[in-house]
Amino acid sequence: MGSAAAAEATLSVREAMASWDANVDSREGAALARSLQACLDRRPRRKVVAAEDVAEEPAADDILRKIMGERAELQAEPGPELADLIADARLRLETVTRLRATLSELLGLVHQASTRLDAVLALNVAVESTTNEIRDACTTLTASKDELLAQADYLREVLSHFDDAGRIVHRLSLAVNFSPEEWATILARIDQCISFMSEHLDSTDARQHLVRFQQLRTRALTKLCAHISSLILEAAAAPADSGLIEMRAAAVTVQPRIALLEQRRLAHPEYEDALLECVQVYYNTRHSILYETTAARLVSLSASSDLGEFARSACMHLLTMCSVESRLFVEFFHDPFVRTQLEQLVSSMCSVFYMQIRPRIIYEEDLDALADVVNIIRVEILDEQVAPRGEDLTAIVPALNRTVEDVQERLIYRAQVFIRAEISGFIPSADDLDYPAKVNVWFPTLERCLLLLSKVYRSVERHVFEMLAQDAVAACITSLRSASRTLPDPHLFLIKHFVILREQIAPFDADFATVERALDLSHVTDSFRMLVSGHLPSLTLTHQVEVDSKRDVERDLKAECEKFIEQATQRLTHFARQSTDGAPSPRDDQERLRNARDTIMKSDDGYFVAEFAAMREKLSLYLNNAFTERIILKPIKDNVLHVASELRKVFPDTPDLEIRLATMERIANTVT
Repeated sequence: MGSAAAAEATLSVREAMASWDANVDSREGAALARSLQACLDRRPRRKVVAAEDVAEEPAADDILRKIMGERAELQAEPGPELADLIADARLRLETVTRLRATLSELLGLVHQASTRLDAVLALNVAVESTTNEIRDACTTLTASKDELLAQADYLREVLSHFDDAGRIVHRLSLAVNFSPEEWATILARIDQCISFMSEHLDSTDARQHLVRFQQLRTRALTKLCAHISSLILEAAAAPADSGLIEMRAAAVTVQPRIALLEQRRLAHPEYEDALLECVQVYYNTRHSILYETTAARLVSLSASSDLGEFARSACMHLLTMCSVESRLFVEFFHDPFVRTQLEQLVSSMCSVFYMQIRPRIIYEEDLDALADVVNIIRVEILDEQVAPRGEDLTAIVPALNRTVEDVQERLIYRAQVFIRAEISGFIPSADDLDYPAKVNVWFPTLERCLLLLSKVYRSVERHVFEMLAQDAVAACITSLRSASRTLPDPHLFLIKHFVILREQIAPFDADFATVERALDLSHVTDSFRMLVSGHLPSLTLTHQVEVDSKRDVERDLKAECEKFIEQATQRLTHFARQSTDGAPSPRDDQERLRNARDTIMKSDDGYFVAEFAAMREKLSLYLNNAFTERIILKPIKDNVLHVASELRKVFPDTPDLEIRLATMERIANTVT
């Protein structure tokens, strides 16, 4: 029992020793390092390591205790091989002891290194804190530096407003022409300095420098205007044939400088004055050139053409001139504020045209020429040329409208003279009154009236035309009535011409009615009586009278038709009408009835037929219109039939009379 246990113990020791040798021989460095690391890892955590973890990872003490236990058992029952094993175990025990001592030393070194590491970490924290403090201090110093630099820049900028006066004076004293960019810099700096001084008047010498900069601005603008004027005058000095080209070339150089004034015009009145001065130089230059050329051209046109052709050619010349000058002006000046100067320039050229055409208008007596001028200017020039092209030609409109007004005034006067002389004062000749031979020709006053209306209709304002039309139609009606008194067929003559007059004035889009004031003295006596009796009467000495030419024509036409119908009825039924007038009545006597019957019976059998045919022939000759003829024949027919009916009542049971009456009815019924 004891020997078996010893043998088993010996085997276990041998296996452990073999395992130890293998570990020491093959992995000395690695095993030693791992053992050292395990000891270091376990020592600080000894109190928190679980019991099962200790059982799983045995320490060197446990191994020694196990070996010592096995040794005690072997000593109790020593065997023949045990001595060698014990010696070997002792050797190994010494090795383990040395290793343990070495591990203890290493563990002390580790603790020492850990202590030093903690000191280094503490120093690192101190260094980091110091670094943060230094960084914050640097940030504060940088901000202070930036603030000081900003204050220095501000002071430098403030002082530059005072120092720039001398530099600007030096630049303006140079005898050089600055570029537009240089002028822009100078003017902008002067304006900035003036604005600064105005806002800081409490600063030292601010008021003195403000006055100085204002003087510098005046000096700069004077020099700039002089330069612009010299460029314009230099271009204007070119020959007339190339003057326009030179002006356009100069505009490329001048306009950027003028733009500086236009951009600052609203900033200060001095800029506006300088701009107006440049515009005035341009105006004077172009006016001196254009006036001579325009006057010479218009004089040549006036001498070689009639009034209408002169008006057309002169207006076209003005349109061309106005268009060219408008484009040239815009190349120099872009601000609409100065466009009035262009309008004045064009207006001055138009005044040359007006002075040329006005004497010819005053002495012109031909209505056609005057009306032609109005239509040329209003239609061909203003409507067809000026209106579609907009602002480029608006400057010419006032002068042309003024010319049209003068022509219209002259046209109205000549129309009134024409009405008095050619219509109201017309004395017809024997040839004019040769009717019905001249039935196919309009009476001269009717023709002249309609011709006058056609001429002035589109040449004067509507209310003026209505006034002239009223006068002309009234004069024409009076002339026709006067002429009809000497004609064999006055009613047909008037009907014919009234119908023509009504048809011809109908297309005119005008109201032929006018209101006239007439003097009314009918109540003067009564008013004076009331005044004497102590009352204050209302003395209304005028009253309004409406005159309508169209209505007068209609009324006169209707009256003449009624007169002709009555006359024709009396002529056709002359005897019958007389008999009808003497028809039996309680107051008529028998003698008149017998005379009426005898008169009817003595009349020629073909009298009514011949008279009716002659009457229809004259109607056709004068009117030559079936519709109008039927309108007039219808009431004549009704009158004839009515007379026949009355005769039958007056003279019943009279066969011969019945025959005549039947003939009258048959002929009258031919009218449909």
